[in-house]
Amino acid sequence: MNHDDDAPTVTDGEPDPDDPLSALSPSNTPSIPGSGRKWFAILVSLLLLSGGLYAFAMLLLSL
Repeated sequence: MNHDDDAPTVTDGEPDPDDPLSALSPSNTPSIPGSGRKWFAILVSLLLLSGGLYAFAMLLLSL
């Protein structure tokens, strides 16, 4: 088995920063305050409110 020393391996800690296909390392990931459940609840409630407003507007326009 021929092993190239310059080839990346599974055990490499940091991905190559110049590689556009490499995954973000934990230090480069954006942080959003709050938990995921909180943001999911906010997004779902905004979706429901906007749907209700759209339905109300369509009801008014059809009169």
